[in-house]
Amino acid sequence: IKELPFHIIKRIVGELRIALYDPNGSINKTANKYENWTNEIFIPFCKEFDNNLSELEGSNQIKELFELANDLDRAMVGHFRLVRYGIPVHNIGMNLLSQYLLKRFLGDKESLKYFPILISGLEHKLTETNSRIHHLSHIIQRNSDLKLLFFQKSPDNIYESLQTINNQSYEMFLNEFNKFIIDYGDRGFTREIFYPRWYEKPMTKVFDILKSLVIEEKQDFVKKERDHTKYRNLVEKFVETRIRSQKFGFLKWKFLSNILKLSRRYIIFRENQRFNLDHWITRNRKIYLEIGKIFVKNGILKEVQDVFFLKKGEIKNLVFAKLGDKDKINLNSSVKNRKEDYLKYEHVLPPKFLQGIQEFNDKLRYTQHNKILQGIPASQGIASGFIRVVNRIEEISNIKRGEILVVSRTDPGWTPIFSKISGIITETGGILSHGAVVSREYGIAAVTNIPNACTILKTGQRVTINGYNGIINLEN
Repeated sequence: IKELPFHIIKRIVGELRIALYDPNGSINKTANKYENWTNEIFIPFCKEFDNNLSELEGSNQIKELFELANDLDRAMVGHFRLVRYGIPVHNIGMNLLSQYLLKRFLGDKESLKYFPILISGLEHKLTETNSRIHHLSHIIQRNSDLKLLFFQKSPDNIYESLQTINNQSYEMFLNEFNKFIIDYGDRGFTREIFYPRWYEKPMTKVFDILKSLVIEEKQDFVKKERDHTKYRNLVEKFVETRIRSQKFGFLKWKFLSNILKLSRRYIIFRENQRFNLDHWITRNRKIYLEIGKIFVKNGILKEVQDVFFLKKGEIKNLVFAKLGDKDKINLNSSVKNRKEDYLKYEHVLPPKFLQGIQEFNDKLRYTQHNKILQGIPASQGIASGFIRVVNRIEEISNIKRGEILVVSRTDPGWTPIFSKISGIITETGGILSHGAVVSREYGIAAVTNIPNACTILKTGQRVTINGYNGIINLEN
């Protein structure tokens, strides 16, 4: 598919058709409309929802809870109506167009080199979240009492200690931490509703990240971001000079610079809409846990978390008492099987393709015997170091400074740890994948699309990864 020709005229016609059929989907409106929807509709709705849910918590008013869950889904329709344009059409489309124009004007090699830099240094909800986490880690680093607490206590005991031990430093930090949780506690290390969000006590996942950051020496992230922005501006000026020196260079640069602005705008859009998704997932989790408690109380489910292995139609039938005792027994059996399948396959990367019921992948190009791997260069830089293969979020605190992280994929909850690593290798994704976007913001080398990397590569191996050409050299 990626070898198919790119038709710029058809691309422009496609944008015009969208603008004609749905004006809110036009490229100059979608991002602004989404911001307006967030501020004027979604945020007020979330506040009202939280108030309504707090009144229903602990009650047996299951029908009211289920209707509130439906209200939540109806509220998100506006999100998906705009995201369907903002991500697949504008985000992917404008970035593909930027790459295409760079190749036309500067050549394949130069495009590969400069494009990742030109779309880096952006500010969005993810960088905002990570900045606040680093702020918390700096507070700990500067205080001996707090450092001792984080070194001595396990992550699942830190919050309780901060609350119960009479210490002025603890009180000061707890105040800052609680502000962080109010602003970002709806985030998590995964989009799976089955797993806790950051705000849920004992907040182990947040303290895992903080503990990992505190163990290593402090870095000046403000200076690092400033230097990275300065470098991007220099590269942009260099590219502009090169293109302007060509025939019709003024028009070429005018067109490309406008497309680049849109590319950056919709990368920001992509990360910001994830923040709203986190709000939605968190509230879904809260309300279905309340429903799950009632199901357990009434003997329908064995565990509250089992509610997440019911289909919505099944929940509706249970809420409105449309199932008999035999149906409930069969449903419990289905829940048990679904849960077992989920836990069995949750860390297995799904097949890339599905045709009918036939699953298949690209042919695996590499084995553990290969010494050179070729992926997609997603963030510039060359990094040498020891590999750390991480399959589960619980392993994140094992990451040491300077290591090269190998994962199947990343999620926002993982990304503060990027400040410690020197590079990242992922099994999936391309230049617009989450890991690639964050790598560019932290200025670390990234190579994506190495299928089976978590199996081929082993923790402790030494490698060199090249974020300019996507080549990985195994040294042992």
